Amino acid sequence: MNKKILLIIIIVIVLIVIGVIGIIFLIPNENNNQLVNKTENSIQNNLKENDLESEKNYNVVNEIQNEASNETTKENIISNKESLTTGEVPRATESKSNNLQNSNNKNNNSKPSNNNSESSTTSSKPIETPETKPTENKPVETKPEEKPEQTKPAEPSVERCTNNSNHSIGVGNSNQWFNSKSQAISAYDEKVKYWDNWWNSHPEDSATYYKNCPYGYEIWNCMYCGKWTVNYYYR
Repeated sequence: MNKKILLIIIIVIVLIVIGVIGIIFLIPNENNNQLVNKTENSIQNNLKENDLESEKNYNVVNEIQNEASNETTKENIISNKESLTTGEVPRATESKSNNLQNSNNKNNNSKPSNNNSESSTTSSKPIETPETKPTENKPVETKPEEKPEQTKPAEPSVERCTNNSNHSIGVGNSNQWFNSKSQAISAYDEKVKYWDNWWNSHPEDSATYYKNCPYGYEIWNCMYCGKWTVNYYYR
């Protein structure tokens, strides 16, 4: 009994192993087949789309060619109509008329003729030239000549405050210009003090004192340099 159970267990294990191995090999194959089918389907769809696009492009090209041929036929019809209205003969009819003229010339040459040569005259319409109107010569407008602007001569520069006579106002009888008002007043005081001292030493000569010693003064300044001068008052 034990041997039979072992054999059954071994057989079951072998079957299980074989089943597992089969599953392992079958699942990838199914996945590969699915991928192959998907790729084939996508390729077929792409081919169908490309065929449709090529058919559309072919139809568009045919339509463009048909439109171009229709336009060329229209242009030929219009040109033929214009040639008929202007009196021009198409090229095909020109070749036929040339052949007819050549045959007529041969027949005329075979017949005797009184004239040595016959000149074929072709009627030509006179060319109408458009009348050109005479151009009116308009007088050219001349601009008045611009006179150069007259520049005023430069005024000569005057030197100021270099001596006693070229200030804005005349110098006082002191004949001096001082840098400040206080200097001009102090000059007056010094002059009075000098003659006071002189009179103390010469009391008998009062006439000279009164002649040279001032009893008052006035001062003013120059508007250009700002210096001051003093003018003395004498008896």
